[in-house]
Amino acid sequence: SKNPLKILNNKIPTFIDDKNARIIETEIKLSKLKQSVKLFNIYLPNGNPIETDKFDYKIKWMKKFNDYILDLYNKNRPIIIGGDFNVIPTDEDVYSPENYKNDACAHPRTREQYRILINSGFTDTVKFFIKGRTNWTFWGYRGGGWQKGNGLRIDHFLTSPEITDLIQSVKIDRNPRGWEKASDHTPVILEIND
Repeated sequence: SKNPLKILNNKIPTFIDDKNARIIETEIKLSKLKQSVKLFNIYLPNGNPIETDKFDYKIKWMKKFNDYILDLYNKNRPIIIGGDFNVIPTDEDVYSPENYKNDACAHPRTREQYRILINSGFTDTVKFFIKGRTNWTFWGYRGGGWQKGNGLRIDHFLTSPEITDLIQSVKIDRNPRGWEKASDHTPVILEIND
């Protein structure tokens, strides 16, 4: 960003007993908006395996996060949420839905929590701005996912309507995933016209 960020939180205020710092909540001013923008970077719990407390924690975390976000949204705050959601929103967002039917990232309860934000008015920017089925952002190391093109879309930018109106472009930069010592994720880039 060309504008300075004001860091506000590294925990969900409605979930202060959570021992993990999984968000960075910041505020940024854009010239085209009257109110400052709430910008969140999140690392949502993976939740696997689903028959453990890890999955229960994931769903609890998502509910607490949604409660906080929707409270801000209902106060007409412009919001951007980006990061590793560990959510495969639909079967189109994974190379093989069958391989992920028992995975927390594609579980119906996970998708339901994700859809709460979408159904409330947030835009899944990759889905909206980039057409096509292989908009992967993650390729696992095991089994040569990158080499085989076996990817998932689990990294997202969700935006409230006033932010969506300012979006200039959304891109997935696959180049870093091909580097020798690459992350298994690759960047999603959101450009806003300000």
